[in-house]
Amino acid sequence: MNNPAIKLIAPGDRRNMDEAGIMEGVRGNGLVLGSSRKRYTLLQQSGSRDLITAVESINALGQALPPLCIFQGKWVQRQWFPPEVEPYKEWFFTASATGWTNDEIALAWLDLIFIPLTKPETKRPRLLILDGHGSHTTDEFMIRCFQNDIFLLFLPSHSSHVLQPLDLSVFSPIKRAYRDELAKKDILIDSSPISKMTFLECYYKARLVGLTAMNIRSGWKASGLWPVNVAKPLMSPYVLQPLIGPFRAPSPPSTPPRAGMKRKDDHGHYILTPKGSHQVRKIIRDFIDDKQIDPPMRLLFRKICKGLDEQQVKISINTAKITQLERQNEMLRPKKRARLLPNPNSKFATVEQLAEQADRYTAIPDEIEAPDELENYIFEELCFVWQLE
Repeated sequence: MNNPAIKLIAPGDRRNMDEAGIMEGVRGNGLVLGSSRKRYTLLQQSGSRDLITAVESINALGQALPPLCIFQGKWVQRQWFPPEVEPYKEWFFTASATGWTNDEIALAWLDLIFIPLTKPETKRPRLLILDGHGSHTTDEFMIRCFQNDIFLLFLPSHSSHVLQPLDLSVFSPIKRAYRDELAKKDILIDSSPISKMTFLECYYKARLVGLTAMNIRSGWKASGLWPVNVAKPLMSPYVLQPLIGPFRAPSPPSTPPRAGMKRKDDHGHYILTPKGSHQVRKIIRDFIDDKQIDPPMRLLFRKICKGLDEQQVKISINTAKITQLERQNEMLRPKKRARLLPNPNSKFATVEQLAEQADRYTAIPDEIEAPDELENYIFEELCFVWQLE
C-alpha cells in the first residue's frame, strides 16, 4: 500500500473481490415454540445441501458490482429462475461441477464483469484486492490485469477475517439475512427441498439488507485498507491476545422505537388504534378509571379482548396456510427441464437470454385433434372377439 503508484489510486478504483459459498438449505439458530408436554421439540428443515457460490466485488466508496452466481451442475437450467426475473436483470449466472469457482470462471469474471464495468472514463490504474486462491494466481489472470493497468494485491493466507472488507462487514449480514429469509421459506413450504429458485429469492432480499453502502465502507475502514491505517488490522481482537478474559464485541446501541401515528381525543390525550387485546387493555387503563368500571363493563371488555385475540389468531393461521399452499403449488408444478444456452461470445448467462429463449419452448396443447380417418371408427370395430373351447 506504500507504493507511490497505488497511493494515487482513487477510492472508487480500489476494489475487493471474494467468493462466498452458501448452502441452499442451511439456516441459522432461532427460538422455537413447542408444547410444554414434550421434553424437546424437533425443528424440521430442508435437506437440500447443494452449494452455490456468489462472487461479489465492492469499492471503497460503498458501491458494488452485480454478483456472479455459480450453481452446482453442468449447465444453467431455465427452471431454476423464478417467474419474475426483473430483479436479476443485472446478475450473471454460470455452473460448475463443484459449485465453486475455477480458473476458467475467474478469468471470465475478470474479462466480462470486472474490466468492462469498472473501466474509468480516463485512463488510470485500478487496484484489485483479493485472496490467494489458485484461480486468481494463474498466468492468464495476472497478464490480463497487467494489460488493463490493474494492480493486484493478494492478502496473506488466513488473514481474510482481518484484512478482507467483504468478510469483515458484508458477508456476515448477508448470510444472516439469507438464513432468516430461508427460515421463513421453510415455514411456508413445510420443509420441502430448497430449490435454486428459492435461493435466488432469498439471496436477493439478503443482498438488499447486507450489501449497503454503510456496511461496505465499514469493512474498508475496519480492514485499514481505506482510509489506509496500518494500526487497524494490528489492533484487531483476532490479532491481539486478550489480556483479561475472552474478547466480547460491544453490543450495538439500541434503536429507540419509532413513534406511530397518534391522534388526540377531546381532552388532549393520545389514542392509538388498537391492534391487539394488550393495546385495548392499555387504553382502558389510561382513559378509564378502574373504580368507574362495574362488573358488567369489565366482563364486556374482557369479551372484546378475547374476541379480538381469536380473530387475530384465525387471520394469522389462514394467511400462513394460504401462503403455504401457494408456495407448495408453485414448487409442485411440473417444470420442463431446459438448458439455458449462453451467448457464444459470453461465458455467463443472464436473464435477458432467458427471456429471449422463452419463446422457443411452447407448451403442449391440452387437446390433440384426431385425424379424420379415426373419427369414422365406431366402438364395435375397435373390439376383438375371442372364443374359448
